[in-house]
Amino acid sequence: MRPEHPTPRKGITAEKGLTASQLAHAPNQVPIFEGVRAIPHIIDGIRCPCGGADLNGHYSLLSCSENDDAMAKSYPTCQGVDRVAARLPKAGQSLHEIRAAIDAQFGGPASLATVTMPRFAAAARALTFLRIPLAPAAAQIRAREWQTISHTVDGTTITLSHSRPRLRGRTNVWGTRIVNWGELWTPGASDATGLESNEAVTIGGVAVPKGKYSVWMIVSQDTT
Repeated sequence: MRPEHPTPRKGITAEKGLTASQLAHAPNQVPIFEGVRAIPHIIDGIRCPCGGADLNGHYSLLSCSENDDAMAKSYPTCQGVDRVAARLPKAGQSLHEIRAAIDAQFGGPASLATVTMPRFAAAARALTFLRIPLAPAAAQIRAREWQTISHTVDGTTITLSHSRPRLRGRTNVWGTRIVNWGELWTPGASDATGLESNEAVTIGGVAVPKGKYSVWMIVSQDTT
């Protein structure tokens, strides 16, 4: 059963939403956040399928666009939902219709299970699994290449699918992307990395039922 969309909070505003000046380093994201700031009463009634609603302090899609650690700055799913949510009211769509359109396009809200992995250097890595259907985009000339790796041990088959970046003439790709502490992201090029197991497995001490998942990371500073 999918988690319910939240009820918009009374008197909600987008005062915590990032402004154009705060997004000077990413001008292409300004229209996304401006769309959010224009209709906070609608955005606050949507549960983002990124799964962030299961994180502490996260209430709605509006939370994805608030403060410097806004997930919508780096997470394509949040950005895509924001675009849909900002466009449909202009066509006269109600909040109920907007929610249905988002669920149909993005697969509906997904719950999170976080698995803490062994630490190395000064960082602690966490994998997050979203139980949603996985499929590469429709056949087309892609800026990224889809790769699948599978291995079987004692009858348990683990399959890892991920999107690999292509340089496309660029020379300054590596080392230019900075991931902030506490930021949610996926290892891979734009498309979420997928993990599938034909049997229940234990990862990092957490039981993971058999099935298909997308993989996400929360990078946190090691304070121990």
